[in-house]
Amino acid sequence: MVYIRWLGHQRIGVRFLNFQKFVVNHVCCYSHCYSHIAQRLNHIGNNLSEHGEYKEALDSYKPALAMQETYCPSDNLNIAYSLCNIGNILNNQDKYEETIDYHRRALIMYEKYSSSHQADIATILSNISDALYKQEKYDEVFDYQQRKLDIQESHHSSIHMSIIDSLYNMDNVQSSQGKYDETIDFH
Repeated sequence: MVYIRWLGHQRIGVRFLNFQKFVVNHVCCYSHCYSHIAQRLNHIGNNLSEHGEYKEALDSYKPALAMQETYCPSDNLNIAYSLCNIGNILNNQDKYEETIDYHRRALIMYEKYSSSHQADIATILSNISDALYKQEKYDEVFDYQQRKLDIQESHHSSIHMSIIDSLYNMDNVQSSQGKYDETIDFH
């Protein structure tokens, strides 16, 4: 069993990181367990990410993705999950172009293989639009926000908080472009 030790200010303990290294170094010996190993690497990455250990989280997510791309069928949504994890970390590191690339790959998978996961698709659209906004690519942001809003409107009532948030975000994009006459009227 792996134990987490808190060292100092919420740092992941040595045993936990040693387990991560063990898993990465022994993948070739246990390739028949790829799914479970990749899942564990993603869990390790999630824990590291939650504690701001972004570089270490990437060191877990990337081998998980490599395993999934090697051993899983191309329609396996766990690949998209890993792509999103990596995209989120890159966003936290202000690497927006890479963020967008990973999220777009995940979006393509969800739209192609599992269009029934509309909430996940909306989240990915939001992640892409956030990274584009930070790059001041407002026209693209607006397009992704509109796609997200379309999904939300097909699943929620018009007063649902997610719809209100999307309208607010779209209004901010218009304002950022100086298009004050095109901003959305909430009244």
